Amino acid sequence: MSTIPAWAAGYVGIPFVDRGRTRAGADCWGLARLVWAERFGFCPPSLDGGYQAVSQREVLAAISAQEKAAHWAVVADGDHQAGDCVLMAVLGHPAHVGVVLCEGQMLHCDRAMGAVVESYHSMRWRRTVRGVFRWVGN
Repeated sequence: MSTIPAWAAGYVGIPFVDRGRTRAGADCWGLARLVWAERFGFCPPSLDGGYQAVSQREVLAAISAQEKAAHWAVVADGDHQAGDCVLMAVLGHPAHVGVVLCEGQMLHCDRAMGAVVESYHSMRWRRTVRGVFRWVGN
């Protein structure tokens, strides 16, 4: 059985801030970028520049559309590893992300709770998961 890496505790409790991109406050994409940059050495686009003109929902939807997201690869069930991106739907549309910590566990930033560790197989999340993706871009 995989265990949650100790470094994840350093992100738990970061408050939710809409469009936040730092440890002072982050939204789900901001937290994911922070983790990816600090722990995995890559940093997808921040969505800041086009954030006003293009909704976060539309940009996050691109992760699940492989023809629009050449930098992401689909990860098969059972092959999830730390650093992968869990894409979840809100009201039926891809609109929330978390970072896989180990099989079944993710770190994500929720408006109500801030940054937390939760199971993406839990009753709360399992029906919302639209896929797990791995960054393969530059």
